[in-house]
Amino acid sequence: MKKNPEKTAQTKEALKTAFWTLYKNKPITKITVLDVTKLADFNRSTFYQYFPDVYAVLDEIENDVIQDWELAFSSIPFSKAIKLGANKELIDTVAAFYDKNGEYISVLFGAEGDPSFIQRMKDTMRPKIFSLFHVAEDNIEFTLLFEFFSTGMLAYLTAWHRNAVHIPPQNAIALIHSIFAGEGLKVFLLGGKKWNTTETVATP
Repeated sequence: MKKNPEKTAQTKEALKTAFWTLYKNKPITKITVLDVTKLADFNRSTFYQYFPDVYAVLDEIENDVIQDWELAFSSIPFSKAIKLGANKELIDTVAAFYDKNGEYISVLFGAEGDPSFIQRMKDTMRPKIFSLFHVAEDNIEFTLLFEFFSTGMLAYLTAWHRNAVHIPPQNAIALIHSIFAGEGLKVFLLGGKKWNTTETVATP
């Protein structure tokens, strides 16, 4: 007998939801398959039809978020944002992503989250940012700037999501734009300053 695709999808989502409810409150090492199935009201054999273990559930949730981030990030009009400031398209794109995934981000970036997840988020951003500013991916100075600002941006957006009731998207995105458009960074990113990676720093 063929499985009903709609019911299959609903069952899988129910298991993921149950896992996430547990994961928000305790580390994955403390979560068992039995915990998930009891909360979702399924038996263990049903769980194993979809996932080999609880780590696979977390992987799928992370993959879902990364896929949404990749789609959102690829559509962000960065060229316009740099020239025009925090425009409506930029604000709407970022806000929509965090409306859907903000809770996941807040937890996954937290103390009990997966450290590799942050790096995966940054890896999704990297090619577009380097391409946007016509910088080779082996440029050491730009790599350091990218690591610094991408980590800061993701942490900033996570903190904003936690306090979004107090900070409207317009204000939050405008503020982060003003940080990224700071004169020192802007000069380097827009090509006004060329850094020589082989230049020797003089000793005082």
